[in-house]
Amino acid sequence: MIVAVQVKIDRVLDFTNSSIADTLPATLFTVMLEDWRAIMSRGAEATSQAMGWAVFAAGFQGMLVPSKTDPNGINLLVFPDSLGKTNKLAVLNHDVLDKLGRPS
Repeated sequence: MIVAVQVKIDRVLDFTNSSIADTLPATLFTVMLEDWRAIMSRGAEATSQAMGWAVFAAGFQGMLVPSKTDPNGINLLVFPDSLGKTNKLAVLNHDVLDKLGRPS
């Protein structure tokens, strides 16, 4: 299922840029191997979650990260609470989004 969104944000940290990713204390490969759901179900914080909170706290509006499921894909994570009046985050196909998580 594909959901299309239109995004206009100003401050994005690009972890797909190797000069940025190489500065991380853990490699992105290691982070992507973590089972974040299992870690969080134990009440702990996954490395990816800690990274997200740090990026958010640093004032970024989003971050680009490699896709775990598609080796050629890139995910844009947006922090809606960081958006201002000049930013835009709009779902273009509400009908598809409405079906997510609902039985057919």
